[in-house]
Amino acid sequence: MHLSKEWHGAGSWKLIEQGVFIVSMSLPDVKVWRENIGEHIVFLQSLVENGSLHAAGEIFDAALARTDMIIRARDRAGAEAIVANTLYCRSGVFERLQIKEWTPFVGMFANVFPRKPQTP
Repeated sequence: MHLSKEWHGAGSWKLIEQGVFIVSMSLPDVKVWRENIGEHIVFLQSLVENGSLHAAGEIFDAALARTDMIIRARDRAGAEAIVANTLYCRSGVFERLQIKEWTPFVGMFANVFPRKPQTP
């Protein structure tokens, strides 16, 4: 788990624990992917604005389209709820969906997601 600040109004912030999740979603029909990518990007941008999405990208080959996302949520259920609201999940056109908790420990994401100190 990682520490994050959450606004609690009246000038107060609270430190909360959140997980970082890697989401991979594959669609078997590249045409469907391309026809709907604009709406998908609008949704992803809203996740960036609310602090849930830190990166997203696509991988294409001749027969498959895939998107990977790095999201932040309180727990796996929260990550699943975020993913469930994507266009491709709502329409049921994905072929494979994988959500895994991730702990970056080196590099730029290690600095973005500081880990909770471990007690001995």
